Amino acid sequence: MNPLRMAEQLRTDYLQLLTTTFAPRQERLKRDVRTAVEGEGFLTREPFVSLALPYQGAPALSELLPETRDRFGAIAETPYAH
Repeated sequence: MNPLRMAEQLRTDYLQLLTTTFAPRQERLKRDVRTAVEGEGFLTREPFVSLALPYQGAPALSELLPETRDRFGAIAETPYAH
């Protein structure tokens, strides 16, 4: 399963849906609609890599019930700030 290939197929399918659903009879308008939806960035954008720093930690959740601590373990002891 290649995510880039899947994204391209999804874009192609969606473009086909748009051009068949919104198909004006006037040639100039039809051409303008096609040009707009096929334009760079209209349907999809290129993948990007985020260089964000790791999430900021938060204090341990001391008010949790023991059952919650047992179930979630280390996550309850070292949560992330939101």
